[in-house]
Amino acid sequence: MTILDRYIIKKFLGTFFFSLALFFTVAIIIDLVERVDDFVRSAAPLSLIISNYYLPFIPWIGAILFPLFVFIAVLFFTSKLAGQSEIIGMLGNSVSYYRLLVPYLVTSIFLAVLLFFANHYVVPYSNAKKLAFESTYFPGGYKSSDQNIHIRLSSNDFLFLENYNHRENEGYKFSYEKYANGKLMEKVSADRIEWDYAEKAWKLYNVRIRDWKKGTENFVFEESKIEHYPITPNDFERKKETKEAMSTPE
Repeated sequence: MTILDRYIIKKFLGTFFFSLALFFTVAIIIDLVERVDDFVRSAAPLSLIISNYYLPFIPWIGAILFPLFVFIAVLFFTSKLAGQSEIIGMLGNSVSYYRLLVPYLVTSIFLAVLLFFANHYVVPYSNAKKLAFESTYFPGGYKSSDQNIHIRLSSNDFLFLENYNHRENEGYKFSYEKYANGKLMEKVSADRIEWDYAEKAWKLYNVRIRDWKKGTENFVFEESKIEHYPITPNDFERKKETKEAMSTPE
């Protein structure tokens, strides 16, 4: 490796990590402004906010924008080299464009390996700590709503929800279908469903019931109805936080 190679690699990595550090500072300040009310309300200790939230926050946000900052670093330091006529000096000393690309490629491969390792091992570990903090001090903070949920209750029973709100434990545009020998035997539709804690069952609103059990279609409308489907609000959670906290081998 020549002095020129070491010089370009140093410029590349220095610009990249400096720009990334600046972004981390801005990102943390913005997130802090948005989260300060939650921190105060939950009385989270400052030491835990730093160690279990913001330190894990850095690998997470860094991995997302890592490729973008590689691109920005290359543009920034290369344009600076050109602006200071350093590239002209390199070409004037018989360094070809192809030879000039070597330190770029070496550094890019190093950063790609670093990102690969971080995405598969470091970020999941950080996410586990961050999500554990959120679940403790921001209950429901990472659960909002899911869309287009399909659940197979059994080989012949299927359930569909267009939208489900985890905070309120209620769903919209609900339908339940029961089949027999490949034929639809019953379909229950409702505009809204919610979990009834007293009954430990689902309460359906504006219910339309169609069945073909006797060979002809029968239709019944009810304003509300209690149904004991073999699911609870926990079954609608897709456990996104569990997936994000697992490394690739796990």
